[in-house]
Amino acid sequence: PFSYFAPLRVDHPKILYAKIERNFFSKTAVITVTERERYGIWCADTAAEPAAGRCFWFDRTGVLFDPAAATRGTLVRNVHDMSGARLGIGDAVTETRFVPNLMGIFDALEQADIPVVGMKLERRETQDITAETRYGIPLFFSLRIDPQFTREALRKLKDDLPRLAYADFRSENRVFFEYKK
Repeated sequence: PFSYFAPLRVDHPKILYAKIERNFFSKTAVITVTERERYGIWCADTAAEPAAGRCFWFDRTGVLFDPAAATRGTLVRNVHDMSGARLGIGDAVTETRFVPNLMGIFDALEQADIPVVGMKLERRETQDITAETRYGIPLFFSLRIDPQFTREALRKLKDDLPRLAYADFRSENRVFFEYKK
């Protein structure tokens, strides 16, 4: 039974937040629900079966909230988590303190107009994530470091990407890269 005076709690992975307005005089309640928006797909893969992982949509807060199909390509942001982590709906893709850095990496790559076909997280201990560009060039990032400094570097390296062997952004305020031989 519903008690009008009892506190209400809405707890569902697809719901970002719910606002509940009660009018005690007219004995009505208006509930406004804001659902999570699909930002990308996170796949919990294994080294033995990289494409057979369980995949979920995640939002900008880094919460997994809906099943998804495995994907690669530039149309949908996607991360393949090879760490062996057992993730499911309602879980965070990484520690809360690293989520803004993950979103910052996505934003920096998009602002520099660098097409990424997929990202890969190998080990959670290091929080290193690799973005594979359409050119097959790996870009190495760390979720432990604020990626703000990468924005300008990515813009400057964009035209040289097809000629690079790799670019490494895992040291704060430093970029290491090598040209193909």
